[in-house]
This record gives sequence, structure tokens and C-alpha cells, in this order.
Amino acid sequence: MLAAIFAGSSGAGQLLGTTTLTYTGTDQAPAIPSGAEYALVYEWGGGGGGGHSGQTARGGPGAFVRSIIKISDTDTLTAKVGGGGLPMNAGADQGSSGGGRTDLLVNGVSAAIAGGGGGGVNANNGGAAGRDGTAGSAGQGGKATFGSTAPGGGTTTGTAAGGYKQGGSGGGTKAGGWPNGGAGIDSGTGGGGGGGDGLYGGGSGSTGYGSGGGGASLGDDVQSVANGSTTAPGATHTYYQAGIAVGGAPGQNGGNGLMVIEFYRGAPGALK
Repeated sequence: MLAAIFAGSSGAGQLLGTTTLTYTGTDQAPAIPSGAEYALVYEWGGGGGGGHSGQTARGGPGAFVRSIIKISDTDTLTAKVGGGGLPMNAGADQGSSGGGRTDLLVNGVSAAIAGGGGGGVNANNGGAAGRDGTAGSAGQGGKATFGSTAPGGGTTTGTAAGGYKQGGSGGGTKAGGWPNGGAGIDSGTGGGGGGGDGLYGGGSGSTGYGSGGGGASLGDDVQSVANGSTTAPGATHTYYQAGIAVGGAPGQNGGNGLMVIEFYRGAPGALK
């Protein structure tokens, strides 16, 4: 859902308006005010889904990203606000899904991305987005930022590898996709949760397997919290809304993402 409030001035430049975008499951097209030259963007990725209600695993929290982007009022903006991941379905032996990324594109090119958290399973919490992972470790973060040289989370066997713009499959067959990361289906081959070298949180494996790694992020300032945290990064920020980006408790969805854009004529002040 998109809401716009036009205001006066703030910081070094003139604040022309503020637009808040919540999860809808579809692309959104925020309007750029006439004369705007910069966008100051605040994003939270979706939280990963928890393990099933009989387990203890939480989903990984989404990342919090702040970024200043040069724009013009003739540009086209596309906003993708990530959804929270779904919890594990024990009856279907289906893993939980990772949260979706929150992504602002300028003329079709990603300019600021908050990665989604990984899905949790068993006692293994999903990987928090925005944290570098450890190769072979289920539930570790994927990559803190796109281009990081650190390995992604998830195991190094089976079909668990992640990739740019796609969460890895969680020991199974389901690839990632916006607005939710991949759901890990038990294919009988084992393997841990899908790691995120990409922008989506990995799905978890089914019972007996590993949790998913978090997705990568892109921006001037990327913030994360620890795996298993009951809060989200940036939870004290003015624009934060209760439940956003939180990793799902057992049997619960992860929190949806959020995007807030401030439009300026002239360069804005420091990130806030």
C-alpha cells in the first residue's frame, strides 16, 4: 500500500515529499515530485518464516538499509516491498520460506535493497539478512552486501547453493522468487537450507535438515541483528512500524518489509 505526504523542508536540501510503501505482493510505482533531485530511502526486508509450531526455530530477521540516491523527476521508480516468509508445514513435510527482499529500482536498475531473512527449522534459526555467512553452516547469513567475498550460508552438499537474485533451495526443489524466498522441500537427498548469495532469503529444509541463510543487501548503510533475535534492525527508527522485518516465531509468518522514500530538491543532510 502506498501513502504520500507532501511537506516543507528538512536537512540541507528542501524536502518535497515522503512516500511510505507497505507489502502488497505486486510492484508499486511511487511518483517523483516535480523538481526532485535526490531520494533518501529507508528499507526493511521481509522476515523469514519460523519452524512449525512444535519446534523452537525462528525465522531470520530482514535487513535494514539506508541510502541516498541521485534521481530526476523524469526517472521511473519501481518499488518491491518484500513479504514475510511462511512457516514450516509439518504435515506436508515442507520447509519454511525466506522473507522477500525490499528493492527500489530506478529506471529498472536496483538502487537500494534490504535482503530477506532465511527460513527456520527444528532448533536452527533462519539466517538474519545483512550478515556474512560461513560456508557449510546452515542458518548463517548469506552475504551482507552484494559483491561480498564471504561465502554464503547453507550447506555445501546437495542442492543447497544460492545465487545472485535467487535464494538457494532448502535441500529440495523450490527456487526463490519475489515476494517470498524459496520454500525448501525434502527431496530425499538431504542437504541444508539454501544460502543467500542472492537477494532472497533461502528456504529451510524439511524436518531433520538445516535452516536458510539470509539474503544480501545493497545500500549506503546496511544493518542486521543476530540470528534468533526477536526484534528487527532499525526498530528504534522513526519510520519503523511494529512487526516489520521480524523473523517468524515457530508456526508464524515472518514480518513483512517496508519502504519509506523522502524526496529532496538539493542534497539531503546526513542519513537519519
